[in-house]
Amino acid sequence: MAMLIHFRALHNLSHSVIFIFTFLQYGYCNNTSISNQNCNLINNILNFKLPKCKVNCFVKNFGRITVNLQCKRENLSVALNVLRAEGVFDVDILQLNQNSNFNLLQKGIFDRMNIRRLDLSQNSLSKDNTSDETGFVGTYSSESLKIDKSSLISDAFHLGIIDSNAFDAIKSLEYLDLSRNRLTTESLDSMSKLENLKILNLESNNVSSIPEGIFKNNINLISLNLASNSICYLPQNALNETKRILEHLNLGHNCLAFVPASNLRNFQKLAHLSLNANRIRGKLANLQFMNMPKLKELDLSSNSLTGWNSLTFMNVPILERLSLADNDVQDVNAMQLQLFEHLSRLDLSGNKIEKIPSFAFKEMKNIELINLDRNSIKSLETSAFSSLWNLQTLSIQNNKLQNLQRNCFDSLGRLRSLLMANNSVSFL
Repeated sequence: MAMLIHFRALHNLSHSVIFIFTFLQYGYCNNTSISNQNCNLINNILNFKLPKCKVNCFVKNFGRITVNLQCKRENLSVALNVLRAEGVFDVDILQLNQNSNFNLLQKGIFDRMNIRRLDLSQNSLSKDNTSDETGFVGTYSSESLKIDKSSLISDAFHLGIIDSNAFDAIKSLEYLDLSRNRLTTESLDSMSKLENLKILNLESNNVSSIPEGIFKNNINLISLNLASNSICYLPQNALNETKRILEHLNLGHNCLAFVPASNLRNFQKLAHLSLNANRIRGKLANLQFMNMPKLKELDLSSNSLTGWNSLTFMNVPILERLSLADNDVQDVNAMQLQLFEHLSRLDLSGNKIEKIPSFAFKEMKNIELINLDRNSIKSLETSAFSSLWNLQTLSIQNNKLQNLQRNCFDSLGRLRSLLMANNSVSFL
């Protein structure tokens, strides 16, 4: 049974165990020694008034004071009241996770507190103790919210639905972590109004699709993690609004049967893309990855790919790291790899490659690491690794090598690690 939380003015947040505060009352000191004196005073006061809690005050950058408060046996509402009474209102990082003793979202519990980052993970809030009249009312501002694996009634069920107006009161939110819940596609609407949102983590939920236009108001979104959901298909324009600014996109561990090429083309700033552990099969067609001028890292591991064409990658000029590990690739040749001149790391481990032909990697002048572990390689031609002047690590472990051609590694002047364990080489 999915749970519906309105969060009404997500302005008053509660949950659990460890929280870290940076505040104005004692903070922003230009003199570090004064800040340290204030920390000593805070430690003495809070340890005296909160004997069941562990208090640790320390000074961060620019003399800002951070208080780490752990309450495993004390009611957090009591602890927060003490903090307010001592003038602690501005919170830098508030982590209220893993506190089984705190199971009630009381109205106004964070009243008058300005929260920058909030962690509501792994709690024991019961359905009966969350409503419109509890919890998320009163906090003036919040830049970061984490509700990661929010357990309700001892894992009887997890956060399943978020009301469309849930985040209306904290539109300044920049970081939102809702990973490891049971959120569905319907809950995405609640995040679409967050214009300042930069990082959105929805890993390990039940999102099945991305509606077109859902991110049109997230004009500052630079990181989107949708890994480990149930996304099998993306509408053609699902990610259009993110193409000007998104830098990190994780679609790994879903059920995509093919590369969503139309959604990936023309990303202006995308640097990291993960499509690992999907159901992408066969040989990648031409122009699957096109006009991605900033892409540096691409993960296609753990699919069922048999190979790719020479024009699969077009105008992807600075790709540095490519993983095709744990696929069904059977061969590699110079034509396939000719566009990877800036590649520094290539992982082809766990495939079905039997032979490395001469000059297969000749265009990869900047390659530093090649991983060919767990293939079926029986032979290496004499010039297989010719001209790889910058190669530092070559791993060919767990293959079927029986003998090596004379001088096959002679041109690897910078090679530091040659790993060949678990082969059948009888002599060198």
